[in-house]
Amino acid sequence: IGGELVAAVRDEHASTVTFFSSTNDGDVWADETLNIPSTRGVTGLAVYPDIDGTDSLYVGTPEGLWAVDTSDPTDWTANFIFPMASDANNCRRMTVHNGALWFAYGSGSGGAEIQGARRVFTPGLGLNVGDGPPADLLGSVRWMRSNGEFLYIAIGDSRVLCHNGKGWHTLQRNADADRPAFWLDFDLGNLYWSFDSTGSGASTST
Repeated sequence: IGGELVAAVRDEHASTVTFFSSTNDGDVWADETLNIPSTRGVTGLAVYPDIDGTDSLYVGTPEGLWAVDTSDPTDWTANFIFPMASDANNCRRMTVHNGALWFAYGSGSGGAEIQGARRVFTPGLGLNVGDGPPADLLGSVRWMRSNGEFLYIAIGDSRVLCHNGKGWHTLQRNADADRPAFWLDFDLGNLYWSFDSTGSGASTST
């Protein structure tokens, strides 16, 4: 952000997230002396415009969503903008998609976005939208990835889902519920995902 590389680091002993920045690709790091409280650290990190129209650093934690103003290089400030009931996967791998910041909250059902510089929250984008999902669909979002008009997520019930602008659709499901989907990404027009810690996975053309 602002031409700087940023690291948001959990301080386990102090139960905080602290920030460092670098202007030379990580050769030298400067302590920004900013700390935000969190018992379990960072779950998501993204750059997106704040209410003044300039980019801010959005930091997701199990406790909620923070907006960090980095415009003054000597005085970073943080604003707690979206408190949540604590969940280890709140804001997990949140991402910017179709001009909005998308993030998950709760145990597999909640989803929301922030649109534009007015900080307008749009709830009701989770897996429980509409008539509701089948019972085995609910699972915590482990990874989010935007690609064009589609948003892809890996969730903890062994599925990869896609949001097409109207709702969520199952893209891939593993029959073994003990192998949760926890990672996905794109390369050369293909979507890759992994279902468990052994790294086994599959790909599909987009």
